[in-house]
Amino acid sequence: MELARVLADSHSADWKVREGAATELGKLLPSEQVIERLAELLGDDDMAVELEATEVLARFGGRAGLVAILRELGRRIDDPDSDYIAYRLQELQTNDRIPILQNSREILIQSPSPEVSEGINQIEQLFGYLAPKSE
Repeated sequence: MELARVLADSHSADWKVREGAATELGKLLPSEQVIERLAELLGDDDMAVELEATEVLARFGGRAGLVAILRELGRRIDDPDSDYIAYRLQELQTNDRIPILQNSREILIQSPSPEVSEGINQIEQLFGYLAPKSE
């Protein structure tokens, strides 16, 4: 897999090609350049591309990937389409047992940017009950 080719595919006019490129980019993690491009795909015009980028970042992007997702959620607080990203995180938490809430709470302790904090607040409201905070 050549990074330049996958990055070029991620800019394709065809949403299916961009979606496939998001998947392939996940195989190239960890890479700051890949995280950055996947974060850009969170704002793609096609929902399938956004959701694939969300999943790849949540599964394989580590802390930086989750921060990118949370930042996008916080930035798009008034965009109803961003709800799909939050719901995808909920599915990953419940179905795939990826510790989205635990990892987000650890990020919150580190005083993240206002956008990231708002993203964490959104997922807490949506599915924080699934993993109550320990006192």
